[in-house]
Amino acid sequence: MIYVDELKSGAWSARGPQAQHCRLFSDDPTPDALFAMALQIGLDPASWIPSRAADGTFTPKGAPYYWIRPDVRAKAVAAGARRLKNKDADRLLAQVTVNVSNMPMPVAD
Repeated sequence: MIYVDELKSGAWSARGPQAQHCRLFSDDPTPDALFAMALQIGLDPASWIPSRAADGTFTPKGAPYYWIRPDVRAKAVAAGARRLKNKDADRLLAQVTVNVSNMPMPVAD
């Protein structure tokens, strides 16, 4: 399943400060469906944000996600993404273990 959380204000993403943004992610351990939706709604599949360990290093534990704008969120919901509250999204993102070996390289942050 692919999820999108609620809009947040004033947070920092890999692309800089965002006035409003939300996260698009999947609970599937293989990222194919997430990347397919990314293409469908006009995102670069390689622009996902990897999860990070407490020491700041990338880790395969936790789901990767995309920062998306409100207009892209509407496209994702129309394409079938399920809406979640932020606290539920945080919990789910932390629980999913994703195999990152076959994922496209993420953008630099």
